[in-house]
Amino acid sequence: MSEESRPLFCRWVHDHLNRFYSTPCGRHLKNARKEMLLAARALIDRKIEWLDSMGQEAEPRKIEVQ
Repeated sequence: MSEESRPLFCRWVHDHLNRFYSTPCGRHLKNARKEMLLAARALIDRKIEWLDSMGQEAEPRKIEVQ
């Protein structure tokens, strides 16, 4: 969607958010949000690695059937 085709309100919000994120306070909040997302990604990556390791450690066992 081009900038001109966006509704006026969306352009206003976009312009003001860009202006806010260029201030020291806005940069701080943007960096904090990024850190939270990176932490969430790290947790997800750990869980994926844990699940992958479970498949490698588990070896088939012979079970007697009566």
